[in-house]
Amino acid sequence: MGSGIEGQKTELKCMVNGTVQSGIQWNGPLNNETVSCNNLQTICMTSGKFIDRYTGVIDSPEQNTLIIESFNSTTDAGTWSCSDGVGAPLSYCNKTIESKQAKTSIDCMEPGIEGQKTELKCLITGIVWSGIRWVAPLNQEAVQCNYPQTICKTSEKFTDRYTGVIDSPQQYTLIIESFDPNTDAGTWTCYDGRGVQQSYCNKTSGKPDSESERMSGLGTGAISGIVIAVVLAVAIPTGWIVYKRKKHAKGEDGQNAQTSQNKNEFDKPGFSNIPI
Repeated sequence: MGSGIEGQKTELKCMVNGTVQSGIQWNGPLNNETVSCNNLQTICMTSGKFIDRYTGVIDSPEQNTLIIESFNSTTDAGTWSCSDGVGAPLSYCNKTIESKQAKTSIDCMEPGIEGQKTELKCLITGIVWSGIRWVAPLNQEAVQCNYPQTICKTSEKFTDRYTGVIDSPQQYTLIIESFDPNTDAGTWTCYDGRGVQQSYCNKTSGKPDSESERMSGLGTGAISGIVIAVVLAVAIPTGWIVYKRKKHAKGEDGQNAQTSQNKNEFDKPGFSNIPI
């Protein structure tokens, strides 16, 4: 049959010529007996240590099938054999690994600003074969995602620094939680599997925009000075207005007092009887 793809179901076929005498037996790589079928060709039994890994099926008196439920290149790639009982002639085949790595295209996006969150994107073409891996500058594996595309795991030494997100089967995101130009600026890589087909991008280090930089450059003293200036700008005119009002009111009181005094002098009897 075809080559095995990591983590996927695959099959082998055993063609039978003549009458089965003892029952078909399947032996995997390293000569491990995996499945035995009875001579009546009615049932197949999987060896105890391989339960849930292999299944034997009798398609017809002339054909048996062995199903590898989830191909593991470490244990399932290699020489397989089937035979009619122990000591009978064996037939062999070599189960190979099919490499169908997805093609990747990485985008480093905007420059990273020190201390701020930033992202990279990895675009996927094809079926993920082994799982997407993110490699940081200095060739350090930062994040690995599984091939079923359900979860990403950050390498232990980078916990809390990087986060992997599977946006869709066609796009992955790596989040740099707080950009550090000493470790995060440089060449980043994303790829499927063991890195036969890799894509690269260069994450650069940027500066804050002028407004952010201006505001971040203001020290506590400068901000305090601005606050005091604003308070004085409001307080001085207000104080002057209050002062003027008080002075004006005092002047009016003096004038009223003088007018009252003149009126009293005019009303005195000595002046009222002067002949005209």
